[in-house]
Amino acid sequence: MLPVLRVVLSLALVVAPVLAQNTQIPGSGCAGAPFTSAPDARVGQALSWSCPICLGTATHLTVIGVPLQALLPLQPPATCASSGTCFLACDPILVIQGASSRLPIPADPRLVGACLCAQCACYDLNFACLSVMGALQICIQP
Repeated sequence: MLPVLRVVLSLALVVAPVLAQNTQIPGSGCAGAPFTSAPDARVGQALSWSCPICLGTATHLTVIGVPLQALLPLQPPATCASSGTCFLACDPILVIQGASSRLPIPADPRLVGACLCAQCACYDLNFACLSVMGALQICIQP
């Protein structure tokens, strides 16, 4: 998994602006959905995140990637939202099944300032649709 994360972080450093903290990406997810959460990410430590709870027969999915320049609209039937469009904020590089995970960040100081995007979703097994959560931009700290 380490080589994949190194590629993800390298891409993030090239395409994302340098920010000093984790920030919620406004307008991402479905209307009223909670946001993905994560502690500060630091070089030489682990990137970790936590998804809001999925209800019923839904299973967790997490998209890890780089922040999109413009939100990507997702509409029913791909989404479970009866109230309209949901928005993907991450250009997917990894899709991981599960509500939380940890990926090692290489101890490379050149990664400081690289920004990733994490966005959780619940896949409803009965209706074959997604409930998309708000995305979080995670910038690597020293």
